[in-house]
Amino acid sequence: MDIINFYIFRKLSRQTCYQFRPTSRLIIASALISGVLWLLSSYRHYLLQSNAYDLGIFDQFLWLHSKGIDTYSSLFEVHMLADHGAFILLLLSLIYKIIPGPSALFAIQGLALSFTALPLWTLAKIEGARDSQAWLVCITWWLTPVLFNANLFDFHPGLIALPILA
Repeated sequence: MDIINFYIFRKLSRQTCYQFRPTSRLIIASALISGVLWLLSSYRHYLLQSNAYDLGIFDQFLWLHSKGIDTYSSLFEVHMLADHGAFILLLLSLIYKIIPGPSALFAIQGLALSFTALPLWTLAKIEGARDSQAWLVCITWWLTPVLFNANLFDFHPGLIALPILA
């Protein structure tokens, strides 16, 4: 792992760091795609096609924590942090105080999935890709069936980590 980090940081000098930043067109495209992903997952939910087991559990966790109530799920019969140690739910409960409901969860998930293209763009540019090749990497990510399936199948807090892990 140290060899990989050394290789990446050796290529990133202070003089050339600006050329690896994502363009404003990429940020706008990511925002538009996150809106589409949010609309698709919200539409599926409003058609009553979402599952109580995943979305219901996380919705209940976040609602309870945002109200200051003990976060013990009646559906899953565990504490909120006992479910895979999803510590990101603690931060999401702050957002849930402002915008409660599954629609907010779908919007956050859509943002995370679509904005994963930004680190992919940066990695492509670090490896010497031209703009057209970096765009191809981003478009490939956006059109990956796994992205759509993960987005449409309710809410999963692990997907929020994708921009950091990319």
